[in-house]
Amino acid sequence: MAHSNRFANMRGFATDYFVSLRAAEITGGFLTGYVSSNQNKFYGGKDETDEFQGVTKFISEQTAALGRTRVAENIRHGLRDRSVENIAEFYDRPDVEYVRDLMVEALG
Repeated sequence: MAHSNRFANMRGFATDYFVSLRAAEITGGFLTGYVSSNQNKFYGGKDETDEFQGVTKFISEQTAALGRTRVAENIRHGLRDRSVENIAEFYDRPDVEYVRDLMVEALG
């Protein structure tokens, strides 16, 4: 990962994506599963518009960082060839499509 860290800011979700995709490249396969999460008790809350802009920027920046690594084509392939159906089962379809479109745009 040190090599990719020279080209991309790996301080957000880019690290998780990179490690998972690179491990799959090395080992020849993927494992899938679900993770659980808890609400952040220390979150102070923000104005909805500010929060939306911040999250949008974060997604774009982290995806662009992945675009500068050796897993970029895997990300492009997943965004292009995988249906949003699986994710849309748990989240609103327009939101899933919005995030997908943000990521596609950030990858260039």
